[in-house]
Amino acid sequence: MTKIVFKDNVPHVTIPKGFTLSNKFKLSKTRTIPVVNLLQQGATNTKLAKNGTEYRTFGMSLAPHKLSGYNTCAGSTAECRAACLDGSGMRAVWESIHIGKIARTLLYFQHRQWFLNRLDREIDNKERNNDIKLAIRLNVVTDLNFLSVINNHPLSSFYDYTKIMKRFKSIPDNYHLTFSYTGNTKNIADCRTLLKSGHNIAVVFAGATRKLTVLPKTFLGHPVINGDESDLRINDPAGSVVGLVLKADTTAHYNEYKQGRFVVTV
Repeated sequence: MTKIVFKDNVPHVTIPKGFTLSNKFKLSKTRTIPVVNLLQQGATNTKLAKNGTEYRTFGMSLAPHKLSGYNTCAGSTAECRAACLDGSGMRAVWESIHIGKIARTLLYFQHRQWFLNRLDREIDNKERNNDIKLAIRLNVVTDLNFLSVINNHPLSSFYDYTKIMKRFKSIPDNYHLTFSYTGNTKNIADCRTLLKSGHNIAVVFAGATRKLTVLPKTFLGHPVINGDESDLRINDPAGSVVGLVLKADTTAHYNEYKQGRFVVTV
């Protein structure tokens, strides 16, 4: 059973042996870890590290879909959960990478006000101590609503991907949202609507092999840009399709993932 104990206002989260950390790992032994920071430097994340020097990037990694016992991806599909980036790259190799995101997610759901207050303080500190613009992705592999925090920090820029259409009804000026393609009928209709109104969508593309190097020029009648060159979506041209190449840890998984509607084979 998980447990959270505060010592000098620092939460210490205990995660029991056997807890499912990802689609690759169960915790090998009971661990108790202090949660000191919620945000991580962009340079420590493979995707965010590509964001260049115009902005200083920070990200927050929580546990995707229902790994923590709580649902952080309300619009997810079985196909996108299977192909989630949470199980690729270094995350597919090291159990330890997943422990912190589970602990932070438990704090978000079980001690929400502490979590939001802490997040506000961290962003305040970064705004005071940085001499260049900040870009913050609060949902690195999740799809939660952090509008209250975003509205508290109009001088920082925030960006996320989402599968939840209603998030586009009211977007603060300092928040850039990219809608994720899942391939079902309603989602495709929503993609067309958003593209027509100047929003962007993200689509995962796959090739015949794992070596896809050329993205299609257009999709749904709109230009495709390379979303793997940088994770920073803030300056993407309006009405664009953000093309992302399918990632998988094995050829077998690659071939499995591209069978679903979530992935477009080119």
